[in-house]
This record gives sequence, structure tokens and C-alpha cells, in this order.
Amino acid sequence: MKIQIQLDKTNNIGSLVNSEPFLLVGNETLEIEFLCDDKSVLVANLKNGALQKQLLVYNGKFIVPVEFISVGEIEIIVSEYSDNLSRKWHCEPIKIIKPREDVFEGYSLIRELKKEISELKAKINVLEDETIDLKQHISRIWELQES
Repeated sequence: MKIQIQLDKTNNIGSLVNSEPFLLVGNETLEIEFLCDDKSVLVANLKNGALQKQLLVYNGKFIVPVEFISVGEIEIIVSEYSDNLSRKWHCEPIKIIKPREDVFEGYSLIRELKKEISELKAKINVLEDETIDLKQHISRIWELQES
């Protein structure tokens, strides 16, 4: 999943471009992309609960480490360093929710129902072919009786 954050230089706030909350399933990776005018050196400070980490951002993008992808909020503070100038943006927290188990259990049910439907369609095709054969057989019987 890719989440874009717009860095506003006028108010030092990073705003989420994508909708939230974010639902990550399985081994899905989370990529953060910062939208800004220039691609100077950016450093991202991540926090999720007790976990904290500082990462160097290359070309405005980085992959969130797996240990930060858990239920809760990922807080990000981004710092920019260019020449003697430094800026800091406090980004909107990224809310990650856990998928409901009952929803995802439904996928196996859907898969089973699709299989059953395809089996029933195959049976219907066989019955339609048999019906056509019977109609032809009956037609021949009527022809023989009339002659």
C-alpha cells in the first residue's frame, strides 16, 4: 500500500492525501511518499506505541519497517536538511486497523460458493445437452410413427 503525505511549507504540517483508516492485510508493505517541491535530504522519525525509529528518506519515499505496521497510529515527524536551513513537519497520524476476522472468513465461503456454482453450471450444461438429445429422439419417433 502506498500512502502519500503532502508537506506544506507554509504551516509545517504534513497532510494525508489518501483516505484513512488504513487496512493492511497479510504481508503487505507500507510505502510512504512525501509530496514536496524539492527532494532535499529528509529524515523521518517514526513512532507507533513504544517503538521509535529514525529513517533516511530517499527521493521522497521510504518503506515503513514491518515492526511499525500494527494496530494503532504511526506518528511521523519529517525533517528537511538543506544547506543551513532546516524545517520540520508534524504529519497527520496514520491509523492502522485490524481486519475483522468474520469478514475475511467470508472469503473462503465465497470461494466455496463459486466452486459450487460452477459445478451446478456444468450439470446444467449436461442436462441441456441431454434435453436436446431427447427432443431429437422424440422427433425421430414422431417421424417414424407418421410414416
